[in-house]
Amino acid sequence: MDIDKSSFSDLRLLINHENEKTEHNAIYSLTNQKGIILYANDKFCEVSGYAKEELIGANHNIVNSGLHSKDFFKEMWRSVGKGNIWQGEIRNKAKNGSFYWVDTVIFPVYEYQQKQKQYFSIRTLINDKKQLSKVKFNA
Repeated sequence: MDIDKSSFSDLRLLINHENEKTEHNAIYSLTNQKGIILYANDKFCEVSGYAKEELIGANHNIVNSGLHSKDFFKEMWRSVGKGNIWQGEIRNKAKNGSFYWVDTVIFPVYEYQQKQKQYFSIRTLINDKKQLSKVKFNA
């Protein structure tokens, strides 16, 4: 997705429109290159247990569960940093200490002249899928 400064508001409109359609299912966030959360939708707050005020300005690793290695995240950010779209499953940790699984898509957002400035992620809860997989594995 290529946007310039004037169309950053278009991205916000798109986010709001998508939120209206999928608010009950999708978790959205926008971060800067350092991983600082610039935007979090209500579903992100609901699932993570954090208030928007706690998420905005915090590093996205606030929900890091500790399951995935540093190399996992290093490779993920390296890929997105090169302009690729990254997709995978991540286990996160809510404020209350519980864990939740999300299917995640992260893509870079560009400013004018192709300067990468932010990352937009769309996540869907997959706890049921992971639980079913665990049951099948243990059967």
